[in-house]
Amino acid sequence: MKFSEVVEGPVSERWRDLLLAEHLALETLREAGIPAAVTRVADHGAQRFLEVERFDRVGPTGRRALISLAAMDAEFIGAGTGGWPGIAQRLAKAGQIVTEAADAANLLWSFGTLIGNTDMHSGNLSFISEHGRPYAIAPAYDMTPMCFAPRIGGGLPDTIADAALHPGIANEVWRRAEPLSQAFLHRLRAASGFSRRFAPCIAALEDHIARVGRKIARLG
Repeated sequence: MKFSEVVEGPVSERWRDLLLAEHLALETLREAGIPAAVTRVADHGAQRFLEVERFDRVGPTGRRALISLAAMDAEFIGAGTGGWPGIAQRLAKAGQIVTEAADAANLLWSFGTLIGNTDMHSGNLSFISEHGRPYAIAPAYDMTPMCFAPRIGGGLPDTIADAALHPGIANEVWRRAEPLSQAFLHRLRAASGFSRRFAPCIAALEDHIARVGRKIARLG
């Protein structure tokens, strides 16, 4: 369960908006056939709750093994940096995850880049298994445009820095991710739960997707 603060204010309002954006991003992925956590949004007064259904549980007492990319990297690779694509590819080559899991990591990284997710650290991607290695990709989670998250000093950004295309991701993966980002943008525009102050963020995201789209078009 994630939730915004009880006290109303611009910072709490922005987190409300980002919780709804996360719900819509994961919904976009699921409807495209990409494994993603099932979420529900509920508002109570000024507070917003995002309920995330646990995908590592089976029945009332059972559970599946869930291992973060950070833990897998520390145990088998030791890269520390390089983003999801580089580490996942090395794990696949080492036989620790299935090839499809590395491919999925590339697609999720591409989608995250397109929607302004600047918080794609190694704890925000995981692998899951009921039968040991090689592991499969776990459903996506924590996918939202964190470029708009409140700053430590309380600032509320409404712009997105230019994004580079990760060189380890194949051109066709970027081309698959682009329409997913457009579908997410459409959901943002259609949703009624965003604050007035989030409107410039949606406009900035539209420009960002267009800029990255032009880079993708030049890939050949």
